Amino acid sequence: LPIIRTENGSIENVHIDVRGISFQAHMQKDGEVFIAEAWYPGWRCAYDGKECVLSKQSGGMSTTLPTGEWNVELTFQYQHMKTYAALSIGTLIGLIGWGGVLWIRRGKQKNKRVK
Repeated sequence: LPIIRTENGSIENVHIDVRGISFQAHMQKDGEVFIAEAWYPGWRCAYDGKECVLSKQSGGMSTTLPTGEWNVELTFQYQHMKTYAALSIGTLIGLIGWGGVLWIRRGKQKNKRVK
């Protein structure tokens, strides 16, 4: 499990799975929560459904939470997944098209030889 800490309260019920990281934060006052997980641009953070800002830190990332008890969820979304999928589909269509052109040319060449 990633290390999650704050000097302004306590962290409980840390859970990590394929969707991301979740935990409960009990903040006695507004403050920073540090998450020892590699920061990448695709990370998103929300506490009780409200978007929060993640900042890159040495050894991880952090966010600031207000006083109170919060269910915090961090999710990772690949930034360019749709672009990669479109490129892959485009390449596949191109290869199928090129294969069709070669197949038609081959058929025409066989017909010329037969005559």
